[in-house]
Amino acid sequence: MMSCNRLSYLLLYLSTVFGLSGCGLFENEQTIDTTGTIFGAWELEEIRYENGESLTPDLDEPYWFELKEDSILAEGEYHPSLEGQSYCNSCFGYFDYDEETQEIKIAFICNRLVCGIATEFASAVATSTQYSFSNGNLNLFFETAIEGKGHIILSPKQ
Repeated sequence: MMSCNRLSYLLLYLSTVFGLSGCGLFENEQTIDTTGTIFGAWELEEIRYENGESLTPDLDEPYWFELKEDSILAEGEYHPSLEGQSYCNSCFGYFDYDEETQEIKIAFICNRLVCGIATEFASAVATSTQYSFSNGNLNLFFETAIEGKGHIILSPKQ
C-alpha cells in the first residue's frame, strides 16, 4: 500500500513538472517589467524602426521631457536635431496614461529638414501601448502606419 502511494506521488510530481515545463514556466523566457514608474524626466536615447531607420539625439544637446501625473503634455527642451538616417530640426511629444489599465500612449513628432528646407511632416510619430523597463531605461514599443513597428529607448534624466 505504501509503495502504491509513493508511485502515485512520483507520477503526480513528474506529470506536474513536465506539464509545467511544457507550458514554458521553467523555460528561460524574457519577462517584461512594468513595475517601474513612467513619471519623471527622461532623455531620448534612440527611436529605432523595424526597417532599420534610426533616430538618435545629438550628443551635445540631448532631447528630454518630463511625464507628469497631472498633465498630458510632455514638456521638454527644444533641440535642433536628431541625427541619423533622417534629420529632425525639432521634436516634441505628448502622452496619455490610463492608471486603471496601466496603458501608456506616447506620440513623438519631428519636423524633418530636407536639403536645407524645413518640411512640416511627422517623421517619427509613435503611439505606444506597450512598455517595459530594462536596466533603468524605459522602452516603448510602437506601430505606425507609415514607418511600421519599432521602439523608443528613454533613459532617466541625470
